[in-house]
Amino acid sequence: REINILAVPGSVFTFAGRLTYLDLHRGILAILNSSDDKNYEIRFSPARIDRNNLGVGMEVKVVATFEGSQYNARSVAVTTENGTLER
Repeated sequence: REINILAVPGSVFTFAGRLTYLDLHRGILAILNSSDDKNYEIRFSPARIDRNNLGVGMEVKVVATFEGSQYNARSVAVTTENGTLER
């Protein structure tokens, strides 16, 4: 038997892809990560993230810390909206 540890608590990951789910009240988003084509659920603090520009279907970059059982966003940035680069 072999055990592979893919993430240890405190590890920082960058996800980039399309936002597939967004719950502003509970502080949960999901992103379809373009590098592995997997959907990741990430928690965020609504007070720390600029939520006004976020919407399902937008391309985003999320930097998150793995906390043992979940990912917590450190930053969320819109990278494109309807094919145009957000600055």
